[in-house]
Amino acid sequence: MVPVDMRGVEEEFADVEEMVTKLGAKGAAEAFVKARDFFEKNKVDGECAQPMTAKEWTQVLEEDANEDLEEELMLEGEEEEFHEELEEEEGEPDDEAEEGGEAEEDGEPAAKKAKTD
Repeated sequence: MVPVDMRGVEEEFADVEEMVTKLGAKGAAEAFVKARDFFEKNKVDGECAQPMTAKEWTQVLEEDANEDLEEELMLEGEEEEFHEELEEEEGEPDDEAEEGGEAEEDGEPAAKKAKTD
């Protein structure tokens, strides 16, 4: 497999099947040739992709999928932790609300003041 830069193709495609459907087999092949030429003309030394075997490409895809899954699970875990913390905060009434008035520093409720007219 050789690297290509799909920016060399005038149109964006979701996948190869879509390319073949829209351009036909010959048109899709020509689009890949254009993408390869674009890659060769615009590559930066030391920073560009290198040719690889199909097996190596499959491994890269699997690693990317695993990283995406790990990231998704980590984000879900953080979201769950956030919701748990939020539930804990909402579920714990403060001393004022629980006692119906201001709390003294020693934990005893403040004495109620007599109403005066």
